[in-house]
Amino acid sequence: MEDLQNQSPKRGLTTKIVEIFTTSQLSILFLIISLLAGAAALILTPREEDPQIVVPVMDVLIEYPGASSEEVEKLVATPLEVLLNQLEGVEYVYSVSKPGAAVVTVRYFVGQDFEDSLVKTWTGSCPTRT
Repeated sequence: MEDLQNQSPKRGLTTKIVEIFTTSQLSILFLIISLLAGAAALILTPREEDPQIVVPVMDVLIEYPGASSEEVEKLVATPLEVLLNQLEGVEYVYSVSKPGAAVVTVRYFVGQDFEDSLVKTWTGSCPTRT
């Protein structure tokens, strides 16, 4: 019976891990390593206060006097969307139609040259011009 009283209760894995970290210098070593790794990450990570991100976006304005918004959409906006969507570097093309007019917006991928995108939009929206 005395043998049962002298034996300590069986402990789980979590208890053993906690005991190791509270009785050894290992936890202090891990703390110092994690602080050094965090400081190194802060120093070595490149950052900018105001990054210069170029996202070329153009609006093509079309007037179609006397046409309803449905006519403007079917006859002008949708065909122009299809043409502009075929240009190299285009990410999104969307439009808004109203009676007598439409606005087609072309958005290029980030990093595309703004002037090249402007020229591509101009020549893509006016296929008869060279």
